[in-house]
Amino acid sequence: MSIRTFYQKLAGPLNIYTERMTEEKQLAALVDRLKPVHSGHKLLRIGPGKDGGYLIPDDLGGIKHCFSPGVDCESDFEYDLAERGMHVYMADASVAGPARKHPNFHFEPFYVGSYSSADKWINFDTWCRSQVELESAGDLLLQMDIEGGEYEVIHNMSERLLKAFRIMVIEFHHLDRLAAESNFGWMMRALEKLLQNHAVIHIHPNNFFPTLRIRGLSIPPLMEFTFLRKDRLRPGM
Repeated sequence: MSIRTFYQKLAGPLNIYTERMTEEKQLAALVDRLKPVHSGHKLLRIGPGKDGGYLIPDDLGGIKHCFSPGVDCESDFEYDLAERGMHVYMADASVAGPARKHPNFHFEPFYVGSYSSADKWINFDTWCRSQVELESAGDLLLQMDIEGGEYEVIHNMSERLLKAFRIMVIEFHHLDRLAAESNFGWMMRALEKLLQNHAVIHIHPNNFFPTLRIRGLSIPPLMEFTFLRKDRLRPGM
């Protein structure tokens, strides 16, 4: 084993970084930008009480379509939305289908990413546009949990599609890697892209992984973010 490999293996559990770290002021500025704001809407719990359930704003009126890349073994969130009358589009090549059945479910055995191929990958914009006509579908809802692929999808998502999502629930992975300068720019720009038209209204750390202390900040590696498009905010409510 090389000295470099040894230190890399040692660094993980000890929370030591073996590459150039992000400047503290850059990290703090991003964390400050991501602080939740009051939306003026009460939050609804959709799905199970534990993992797989999410808090979203009580602003679902008129939303007829939900896109949910990343299915895994839990479909109660999607089921609850389908019961409200939404059509729910799911994609995941790692499972045979959603854990529950519903006539409003539409499943595709693809991994969602930045490109389409014959071997189970589909571009996110291509997938969405194959299911709905954006110009007439009205506002959409997004729930995305794709094990770290969210940054790639966000970077490649068109502005037209991004603005179509009134509500977005995204599970962000590997947030501790923001501490490495080589990762910070790529991850930061994905988050900043969302903040152009959407506001963070709720954050829930995933308690499965311990919170790390980085540059004086406590950062959970995995967090669920709820975004609401800024034109739907109700200041003072």
